[in-house]
Amino acid sequence: MGYYVVGDIHGCFDEWITLKNSIEKIDEEACFILLGDIIDRGNKTFEMLEWATRNITLNGKYQMILGNHEDMAINWIKKYLKNKETAGFSEYGIEQVLKNNDSFYDGYLKLLLYFLEKRPLYKYVDIFGVNFLLVHAYAPDKDRMKEIENGAEINMIDRNYFLWERVNSEENYSDKDTILIHGHTPTIMYDKNTPIYSNNVINLDTGSVFRYSGYNGRLTALRLEDLQEFNI
Repeated sequence: MGYYVVGDIHGCFDEWITLKNSIEKIDEEACFILLGDIIDRGNKTFEMLEWATRNITLNGKYQMILGNHEDMAINWIKKYLKNKETAGFSEYGIEQVLKNNDSFYDGYLKLLLYFLEKRPLYKYVDIFGVNFLLVHAYAPDKDRMKEIENGAEINMIDRNYFLWERVNSEENYSDKDTILIHGHTPTIMYDKNTPIYSNNVINLDTGSVFRYSGYNGRLTALRLEDLQEFNI
Protein backbone atom coordinates (compact mmCIF):
# COMPACT_ATOMS: atom_id res chain seq x y z
CA MET A 1 0.00 0.00 0.00
CA GLY A 2 1.31 3.41 -0.96
CA TYR A 3 0.44 6.88 0.34
CA TYR A 4 -0.54 9.32 -2.40
CA VAL A 5 -0.82 13.04 -1.63
CA VAL A 6 -2.99 15.00 -4.06
CA GLY A 7 -2.84 18.73 -4.83
CA ASP A 8 -5.74 21.19 -5.17
CA ILE A 9 -8.67 19.69 -7.10
CA HIS A 10 -10.97 22.76 -7.17
CA GLY A 11 -14.04 21.02 -8.53
CA CYS A 12 -12.16 19.10 -11.24
CA PHE A 13 -14.08 15.95 -10.36
CA ASP A 14 -13.53 14.07 -13.63
CA GLU A 15 -9.79 14.63 -13.42
CA TRP A 16 -9.75 13.44 -9.81
CA ILE A 17 -11.63 10.23 -10.60
CA THR A 18 -9.39 9.54 -13.61
CA LEU A 19 -6.25 10.08 -11.51
CA LYS A 20 -7.57 8.01 -8.61
CA ASN A 21 -8.63 5.12 -10.84
CA SER A 22 -5.33 5.06 -12.72
CA ILE A 23 -3.41 4.77 -9.44
CA GLU A 24 -5.74 2.15 -8.01
CA LYS A 25 -5.18 -0.01 -11.09
CA ILE A 26 -1.55 -0.44 -10.01
CA ASP A 27 -2.11 -0.17 -6.25
CA GLU A 28 -5.48 -1.47 -5.09
CA GLU A 29 -4.72 -0.58 -1.47
CA ALA A 30 -3.57 2.97 -2.21
CA CYS A 31 -4.25 5.56 0.50
CA PHE A 32 -5.02 9.09 -0.75
CA ILE A 33 -4.62 12.31 1.23
CA LEU A 34 -6.09 15.39 -0.46
CA LEU A 35 -4.45 18.71 0.45
CA GLY A 36 -7.70 20.69 0.54
CA ASP A 37 -9.45 23.08 -1.84
CA ILE A 38 -11.46 20.31 -3.43
CA ILE A 39 -14.26 22.83 -4.11
CA ASP A 40 -14.85 26.06 -6.05
CA ARG A 41 -13.63 27.32 -9.44
CA GLY A 42 -14.17 24.04 -11.28
CA ASN A 43 -17.59 23.14 -12.68
CA LYS A 44 -18.16 19.94 -10.69
CA THR A 45 -18.02 21.07 -7.08
CA PHE A 46 -21.31 19.32 -6.34
CA GLU A 47 -20.05 15.97 -7.63
CA MET A 48 -16.77 16.43 -5.76
CA LEU A 49 -18.53 17.18 -2.48
CA GLU A 50 -20.93 14.28 -2.94
CA TRP A 51 -18.02 11.91 -3.46
CA ALA A 52 -16.03 13.40 -0.57
CA THR A 53 -18.80 13.22 2.01
CA ARG A 54 -19.40 9.57 1.13
CA ASN A 55 -15.79 8.41 1.00
CA ILE A 56 -13.44 10.62 3.03
CA THR A 57 -12.71 9.67 6.65
CA LEU A 58 -10.11 10.78 9.18
CA ASN A 59 -7.75 7.82 8.84
CA GLY A 60 -9.16 5.65 6.07
CA LYS A 61 -8.33 5.01 2.43
CA TYR A 62 -9.38 8.54 1.45
CA GLN A 63 -8.40 11.45 3.70
CA MET A 64 -8.40 15.22 3.37
CA ILE A 65 -6.74 18.29 4.85
CA LEU A 66 -8.90 21.42 5.21
CA GLY A 67 -8.24 24.13 2.62
CA ASN A 68 -9.02 27.84 2.70
CA HIS A 69 -11.92 27.41 0.25
CA GLU A 70 -13.51 24.84 2.54
CA ASP A 71 -12.93 27.21 5.45
CA MET A 72 -14.73 29.98 3.56
CA ALA A 73 -17.57 27.58 2.82
CA ILE A 74 -17.81 26.74 6.54
CA ASN A 75 -18.14 30.43 7.38
CA TRP A 76 -20.78 30.98 4.70
CA ILE A 77 -22.85 27.97 5.79
CA LYS A 78 -22.81 29.17 9.38
CA LYS A 79 -24.03 32.61 8.32
CA TYR A 80 -26.77 31.12 6.18
CA LEU A 81 -28.00 28.75 8.88
CA LYS A 82 -28.05 31.62 11.37
CA ASN A 83 -29.84 34.32 9.39
CA LYS A 84 -30.44 32.90 5.86
CA GLU A 85 -27.88 35.28 4.40
CA THR A 86 -27.37 34.29 0.76
CA ALA A 87 -24.95 37.04 -0.32
CA GLY A 88 -21.75 35.64 -1.75
CA PHE A 89 -22.78 32.01 -1.69
CA SER A 90 -21.71 31.48 -5.29
CA GLU A 91 -18.14 32.41 -4.38
CA TYR A 92 -17.51 29.27 -2.35
CA GLY A 93 -18.77 26.61 -4.70
CA ILE A 94 -22.01 26.20 -2.73
CA GLU A 95 -24.30 27.52 -5.47
CA GLN A 96 -24.01 24.34 -7.50
CA VAL A 97 -24.70 22.22 -4.42
CA LEU A 98 -27.87 24.14 -3.64
CA LYS A 99 -29.10 24.05 -7.24
CA ASN A 100 -28.70 20.30 -7.34
CA ASN A 101 -30.78 20.02 -4.19
CA ASP A 102 -33.48 22.34 -5.57
CA SER A 103 -33.54 24.58 -2.50
CA PHE A 104 -31.56 25.95 0.42
CA TYR A 105 -31.79 22.64 2.19
CA ASP A 106 -30.81 23.26 5.82
CA GLY A 107 -30.39 19.58 6.63
CA TYR A 108 -27.97 19.03 3.77
CA LEU A 109 -25.96 22.10 4.72
CA LYS A 110 -25.75 20.94 8.33
CA LEU A 111 -24.35 17.60 7.20
CA LEU A 112 -21.90 19.37 4.90
CA LEU A 113 -20.85 21.69 7.72
CA TYR A 114 -20.28 18.73 10.03
CA PHE A 115 -18.13 17.01 7.40
CA LEU A 116 -16.00 20.07 6.64
CA GLU A 117 -15.43 20.99 10.28
CA LYS A 118 -14.07 17.49 10.95
CA ARG A 119 -11.23 17.92 8.45
CA PRO A 120 -7.81 18.48 10.10
CA LEU A 121 -5.56 21.44 9.39
CA TYR A 122 -2.47 19.26 9.10
CA LYS A 123 -1.31 15.66 9.22
CA TYR A 124 2.03 14.01 9.94
CA VAL A 125 2.89 10.82 8.05
CA ASP A 126 5.98 8.71 8.72
CA ILE A 127 7.24 6.67 5.77
CA PHE A 128 10.24 4.43 6.44
CA GLY A 129 11.48 6.87 9.09
CA VAL A 130 11.00 9.95 6.89
CA ASN A 131 8.63 12.48 8.47
CA PHE A 132 6.18 14.31 6.19
CA LEU A 133 4.00 17.24 7.29
CA LEU A 134 0.95 17.64 5.04
CA VAL A 135 -0.84 21.00 5.00
CA HIS A 136 -2.91 23.08 2.61
CA ALA A 137 -0.91 26.32 2.50
CA TYR A 138 2.05 26.25 4.92
CA ALA A 139 2.77 25.60 8.60
CA PRO A 140 3.95 27.40 11.74
CA ASP A 141 7.62 26.92 12.57
CA LYS A 142 9.10 23.79 14.12
CA ASP A 143 8.83 24.97 17.73
CA ARG A 144 5.21 26.06 17.36
CA MET A 145 4.27 22.77 15.70
CA LYS A 146 5.75 20.93 18.68
CA GLU A 147 3.57 23.03 20.98
CA ILE A 148 0.49 22.24 18.90
CA GLU A 149 1.35 18.53 18.88
CA ASN A 150 1.67 18.71 22.68
CA GLY A 151 -1.83 20.11 23.02
CA ALA A 152 -1.52 23.88 22.53
CA GLU A 153 -4.67 25.40 21.07
CA ILE A 154 -4.45 26.39 17.42
CA ASN A 155 -4.83 30.18 17.27
CA MET A 156 -5.71 32.54 14.43
CA ILE A 157 -2.05 33.04 13.49
CA ASP A 158 -1.63 29.28 13.20
CA ARG A 159 -4.80 28.99 11.10
CA ASN A 160 -3.53 31.68 8.77
CA TYR A 161 -0.36 29.66 8.20
CA PHE A 162 -2.26 26.43 7.58
CA LEU A 163 -4.92 27.94 5.31
CA TRP A 164 -3.71 31.16 3.71
CA GLU A 165 0.08 31.62 3.78
CA ARG A 166 1.71 31.95 0.37
CA VAL A 167 4.99 30.11 -0.10
CA ASN A 168 7.57 31.36 -2.57
CA SER A 169 9.26 28.88 -4.88
CA GLU A 170 12.49 28.85 -2.84
CA GLU A 171 10.96 28.48 0.62
CA ASN A 172 12.79 26.31 3.16
CA TYR A 173 10.77 25.05 6.14
CA SER A 174 12.35 25.54 9.57
CA ASP A 175 12.16 21.84 10.53
CA LYS A 176 15.04 20.21 8.67
CA ASP A 177 13.91 16.76 9.83
CA THR A 178 10.52 17.12 8.15
CA ILE A 179 9.45 17.34 4.51
CA LEU A 180 6.55 19.78 4.22
CA ILE A 181 4.08 19.14 1.39
CA HIS A 182 1.50 21.79 0.54
CA GLY A 183 -0.85 23.08 -2.14
CA HIS A 184 -2.65 26.47 -2.30
CA THR A 185 -0.06 28.35 -4.37
CA PRO A 186 -0.38 27.22 -8.02
CA THR A 187 2.95 26.37 -9.57
CA ILE A 188 1.75 28.01 -12.78
CA MET A 189 2.57 31.27 -10.97
CA TYR A 190 6.16 30.22 -11.64
CA ASP A 191 5.43 29.03 -15.21
CA LYS A 192 5.41 25.38 -14.15
CA ASN A 193 2.75 22.68 -14.28
CA THR A 194 4.81 20.25 -12.22
CA PRO A 195 5.52 20.14 -8.47
CA ILE A 196 8.18 22.47 -7.12
CA TYR A 197 10.83 20.95 -4.86
CA SER A 198 12.74 23.42 -2.69
CA ASN A 199 14.99 21.80 -0.09
CA ASN A 200 12.47 20.24 2.33
CA VAL A 201 9.32 21.82 0.84
CA ILE A 202 7.19 20.38 -1.99
CA ASN A 203 4.40 22.35 -3.69
CA LEU A 204 1.79 20.01 -5.22
CA ASP A 205 -0.72 22.56 -6.52
CA THR A 206 -0.01 22.19 -10.22
CA GLY A 207 -3.06 24.24 -11.20
CA SER A 208 -5.51 21.63 -12.46
CA VAL A 209 -8.47 24.01 -12.66
CA PHE A 210 -6.50 26.60 -14.63
CA ARG A 211 -6.50 24.33 -17.69
CA TYR A 212 -9.96 25.80 -18.25
CA SER A 213 -8.50 29.32 -18.33
CA GLY A 214 -5.93 28.73 -21.03
CA TYR A 215 -3.09 27.47 -18.84
CA ASN A 216 -1.43 24.05 -18.97
CA GLY A 217 -2.49 23.06 -15.46
CA ARG A 218 -2.52 19.48 -14.24
CA LEU A 219 -3.73 17.50 -11.23
CA THR A 220 -0.84 15.81 -9.43
CA ALA A 221 -0.49 13.01 -6.90
CA LEU A 222 2.82 12.26 -5.19
CA ARG A 223 3.60 8.81 -3.79
CA LEU A 224 5.43 9.32 -0.52
CA GLU A 225 7.36 6.05 -0.58
CA ASP A 226 9.47 7.05 -3.58
CA LEU A 227 8.27 10.58 -4.52
CA GLN A 228 6.98 9.34 -7.87
CA GLU A 229 4.56 11.77 -9.52
CA PHE A 230 1.27 10.87 -11.16
CA ASN A 231 -0.41 13.51 -13.34
CA ILE A 232 -3.62 14.07 -15.25
